[in-house]
Amino acid sequence: MNNVIPKKPRFDLACRSAYQTLHYLKIHSFPFNLLPILGKFNIMVATYGEVARRSGKSIQDIIISTGTEDGLTIYAHGTYIVLYNETISISGRIRWTLAHELGHIVLKHFTDFDATQLTRCGLTDSEYKVLDREANTFASEFLCSPALINILPISNTSAISTILGISYEAAMYAKKKLQDYPLLHTRHSSFFRKQFYNFLNVKYCMNCHHRFILKDAKFCPICGSEKVQWGNFKQPTFIFFRNKETKEVPVMHYKNYPTTETGRIKDQCIRCENEDLKEDFKFCPICGLSTTNKCVGVPNDWSDEDIPPQAPCELGQTLPPNARYCPYCGGYSDYYIHQALPSWEDEVKQIQEEDTEYNSLSADEQIPF
Repeated sequence: MNNVIPKKPRFDLACRSAYQTLHYLKIHSFPFNLLPILGKFNIMVATYGEVARRSGKSIQDIIISTGTEDGLTIYAHGTYIVLYNETISISGRIRWTLAHELGHIVLKHFTDFDATQLTRCGLTDSEYKVLDREANTFASEFLCSPALINILPISNTSAISTILGISYEAAMYAKKKLQDYPLLHTRHSSFFRKQFYNFLNVKYCMNCHHRFILKDAKFCPICGSEKVQWGNFKQPTFIFFRNKETKEVPVMHYKNYPTTETGRIKDQCIRCENEDLKEDFKFCPICGLSTTNKCVGVPNDWSDEDIPPQAPCELGQTLPPNARYCPYCGGYSDYYIHQALPSWEDEVKQIQEEDTEYNSLSADEQIPF
């Protein structure tokens, strides 16, 4: 056991530990539930209310006896117990407390030093502050890293608070850290780009209600609309698009087709349904359709006064098989101009007709089990 508490906070260690924990737990979206995470580390958790009921005391008594309104960790005989005040009205503050206590445990504050419980008893003020700042740094990087905020598609503090599940103050503090030390934090953005790829790159089309994951998409691959925005439904703007009854944002599920890792269609040709597609085939041997959908720009015979001819773009070499349009330049896709895909309007009608038939079947026929 190392008895010497560092004189200065180990900020790099706290940051690395937060990133390693996110990676280890396979967390790929925000906000995430911290209670199951504590359970995965075999950490016992109890609320102030539970402790108060068992001891016949009030929550105020627990606050006074622990010396903290928010929470703390008790370490005894190799067991960690995190206590937290569930009556705190701001949920983001509770999440911060839980992440803070997890930080103390992950950073081995209870096992690498002589102190067995992080209270001021037994620690000098400077020692306590060093370990507390390390835990705060862990919590900050775990819940709302400035490196993540740097690459979020939004910048509104209130929206960031809602989307990440943190308090407004925590969001403000993270933005200030990014503003004060941009080079220090942006160097870690690559971790978040990879770890939270789907979270950061989900898109939603306001025109055809298609939700998809595609980096750098400027156009909807289904309808070609430019009304594409970040598809995180916790954004305040989506309040106006929610169904009044279900409270959900409408999402249209267009037909998709299985592909290989390189984006080549597999199983069968989507136009003639030929199932004899070998791995090295570049075209269907029956109908001649390419096994990879791609941007073809705007061919001359598809252009008019409003849509001038346009060359294929370099980014559109491989498109999703259900794409009618190139999400990067807005040009047409190979599958659409060769009539392997119906117009998106026709597919919507087909989906609605099938839903009507299904609802009618459900209402008229009794299922015997």
